[in-house]
Amino acid sequence: MPETIGAYSKGKFLSKGAFGQAFLAKCNRSGKDFVIKMVDISRCDQKERDSARKECAILGSLKHPNIIEYRESFEDKGQLCIVMAFAEGGDLTGLLKSRRGKLLDEEQIVDWFVQ
Repeated sequence: MPETIGAYSKGKFLSKGAFGQAFLAKCNRSGKDFVIKMVDISRCDQKERDSARKECAILGSLKHPNIIEYRESFEDKGQLCIVMAFAEGGDLTGLLKSRRGKLLDEEQIVDWFVQ
C-alpha cells in the first residue's frame, strides 16, 4: 500500500536534488497525478524554515505557461512537501538526454530564452 502524505499517495521516485527528493503522487480526492518535492527541514533553524515557507508563497504567486504550476505546500514529519503539477512531457534534462547529443535548433533555444 502506498505511503500517504497529506491528501496524496506517494508513488515512484523521480529525482534527487541538492535540497530534496521528488516523487510522483496521486491526489486521493481527484485521482490526478502531481509531483511532491520533499525537503527535510527538521534540522533547520526557525529563520531557515521561515525562508522556505516564503519561497513556497512566492512559487504560489507565479503564473506563467512555461513555469510548472504550484498547487500547495505543507509540512509532514519534518519534511516540507511542495506539490507541483506533473509535466507529462518531461523536463529539459529529459529532452536533452533523449536527443543523444543532437543539438537543439538555435531558433528553439532563442524562443525558450525569450520566454
